[in-house]
Amino acid sequence: MYTILFSHPLVEAVTTWDYSDGCWLKAPSGFVHEDNSKKPSWYALQGLIHGEWETRETLRADGDGCVSFAGFKGNYVLETGSGSAALSLESDLDGTVRLSR
Repeated sequence: MYTILFSHPLVEAVTTWDYSDGCWLKAPSGFVHEDNSKKPSWYALQGLIHGEWETRETLRADGDGCVSFAGFKGNYVLETGSGSAALSLESDLDGTVRLSR
């Protein structure tokens, strides 16, 4: 479900009500057991957030000093030997991508 929500352009956030087991009707519905030990679902979501959905690239500028990459919407930091710059990739619903600094 998280993969479906992450990929949908209208979804801006996901709220999880049962982080740990036993919060709702004592159901085992959380990402961690009642003793806070991690469940397989915790590791699966961790792998998506800090693995599959994380953009880490090493880029080389072309002759004009430009770089390009495919990334997810969100905040980025570009680092070079001479400094760094923060930027944000945002997307309109029509698929147009803007780069703002």
